[in-house]
Amino acid sequence: MGKFSSKCWAPVFAVVLATLAAPRLMATPAEHIYIYCFARPADVYYSEVFAPSSAEDIAAAKTAFAAYVKQRYGIDVPAAHCPVFTNQALARQARDGNRTDYERSHAHTQPPGKVFDTGWTFAATAAARPSPRAAAPPPAAAERVPAGSPGYTSCHAQSGGTNYMSGIFTATDATLSKISMDYRAFIAHKYDLDPRRFSYACDNVITPTAAQASDRKIADIKRMERDPTSHQTIETQWTPETPLPPVSAPVIAADDPHDPRLSQLDPEAQRIVLAQAQAARGYCQTNPTLGSVYDCSCVAQQIASATIDGLRYSLGPGGRRRISITPYTNLISTVPLRTCVSTPAVSKYVQSSMKTHPPNTPSVEACTTQAMEASLRQRDHTPSDTSVLIGIFGDALRSCR
Repeated sequence: MGKFSSKCWAPVFAVVLATLAAPRLMATPAEHIYIYCFARPADVYYSEVFAPSSAEDIAAAKTAFAAYVKQRYGIDVPAAHCPVFTNQALARQARDGNRTDYERSHAHTQPPGKVFDTGWTFAATAAARPSPRAAAPPPAAAERVPAGSPGYTSCHAQSGGTNYMSGIFTATDATLSKISMDYRAFIAHKYDLDPRRFSYACDNVITPTAAQASDRKIADIKRMERDPTSHQTIETQWTPETPLPPVSAPVIAADDPHDPRLSQLDPEAQRIVLAQAQAARGYCQTNPTLGSVYDCSCVAQQIASATIDGLRYSLGPGGRRRISITPYTNLISTVPLRTCVSTPAVSKYVQSSMKTHPPNTPSVEACTTQAMEASLRQRDHTPSDTSVLIGIFGDALRSCR
């Protein structure tokens, strides 16, 4: 018969011990029992491993730990669990295994499950309880301020395995939502991130002291760094008083649009206009309708000018300015591009198309090119698709035969 490891016997010990009468659980001082407590309302909260001083303390620890989680984290816990083990090593091994299993099973849930190592032990709680014959000791510092009162907290953001941590700052329940939006704007602006592509949050437990908020921030960093996809943590030192970093003016290349108004815009607006123009040029070059008959550099110039015309400014989170534009995909269908019709491009299109429309003569080809170019220059809007372009070519060809 093979030998069983202590891992195999641990559940058996737990069941046997749990069914023993309470007085026998701690029958003699030589018997050492170790437990840890955990609660899993949604995320999971763990205590430290500790040795209860009596059988009654095991039951009391469940209630005390649930009350502690509610007090510190503001989470209602229906019930806490405190499994029993015969030695400290087994208890620690079981606790770490439970945590690992939870992290693995919740790594891809939305939002991902969080693990909180609270550091709580029942011994510390029991020691603070007043003796019936002694005066009550001074109350411990509260873990969070009363609702509506100012206190301390911090924010964090995560993107692509990088954790961005703010500094410790003062806040109230009423200002925390606005502060979190300001932090989101700061992270997106400073680190050039799409605000739709990263997660962010501020700790909603506002503590009476900066030291308590710092402890919670450190615990949050440790939790995030246990994630196997986490690569680095950046201390941004951000607080609500931190201004957005300045934006340097972009370098305008030779083939960029040169609307005189562009140089009069601030750097952020310049970047937006140039990005819009560059995207429009790329769209034109790959679009079978636009690229066949229009000069795409000219199209980019027209889209840049239309974008400048339509710049809209508003106030975003924290009173910071927000710039809105009409996407280039909408502008291309509404902005007149008659000045961008390219004679060489139209001639090439006609030459290719007339191969399927014999008989062909140089004079008919030249006439069709001129007629098609004239028709395109008279249009208020660009052809919506290749079928419209084919129709314009057909009308031009019929007028020349």
